[in-house]
Amino acid sequence: KKLGVEGFSPKTKEFSPKNMIKYVKKAAKGIPQKFEGGFVEKKGKLHRTKVYLRGVKGSEEERWAAGARDVTEKRIAEQKFSESKKRFEDIAMSSGDWVWEVDNTGKYTYASGSVKKILGYSINEIIGKTPFDFMIKEDVKRVGKIFGKIASKKEEIKDLENWNITKKGKRVCLLINGVPILNEKGELL
Repeated sequence: KKLGVEGFSPKTKEFSPKNMIKYVKKAAKGIPQKFEGGFVEKKGKLHRTKVYLRGVKGSEEERWAAGARDVTEKRIAEQKFSESKKRFEDIAMSSGDWVWEVDNTGKYTYASGSVKKILGYSINEIIGKTPFDFMIKEDVKRVGKIFGKIASKKEEIKDLENWNITKKGKRVCLLINGVPILNEKGELL
């Protein structure tokens, strides 16, 4: 959708006259400018707009090259995703259970904050490791075989019991349940 400037009024500080003068002066010095702000159309709808501005050399007159893109839908989608992610994290934290995700190599890519309470490790200490890095030696082999079969068939994990070692060296028994996350080709993500 092409947006004309006529009929739109700037509604964010990025498009204030003072800031526009700063952008133009910097662009005149050969420093390309990229900024984002909001315009409100006559009907009252806010449009988030990303603007690119640079000075064009090779002429006695000052010339500018500018481009603008309506990024409203992108910003709305980002906001919804952020809210959804926060909601998921709030639910995961309030459940008391440790919610986690591993990639197709078995490494943790997500861990809820409950891991600190259960194993004593921070989220950052878990990410990039595998569940087997925290299991007792006897369970690494046993659970590894079971997990290998489940993963190869892309099945759910149901009540898989395994013993882990906390950061303080205490043994804790975990009961794992999970579902595989597959792409559109049916491959593990």
